[in-house]
Amino acid sequence: MPGKRRPVGIRLDGDVIGAISDLDADVLFIENARSELEMLEVFRSYGCDKGVGPGVYNIHSPRVPPVEEMVENLRQTVSVVDSVQV
Repeated sequence: MPGKRRPVGIRLDGDVIGAISDLDADVLFIENARSELEMLEVFRSYGCDKGVGPGVYNIHSPRVPPVEEMVENLRQTVSVVDSVQV
């Protein structure tokens, strides 16, 4: 459906970042918390022209991280991706 916003969920890596840019998606939701923020390195190397929904904690884990940890994850994200994209 042209013009309709819809989420697309895939695992990002350096091999597919070019194809990601071509997707009809406005925002990428990434499993960043479970990967110890490794996806930030992909964005640091290749850039990102989409909005980013960073995972700041693992919702599938019984552990709920302290607020400070989630804030730090967001700080690290905006150090790589422009804050208007987050």
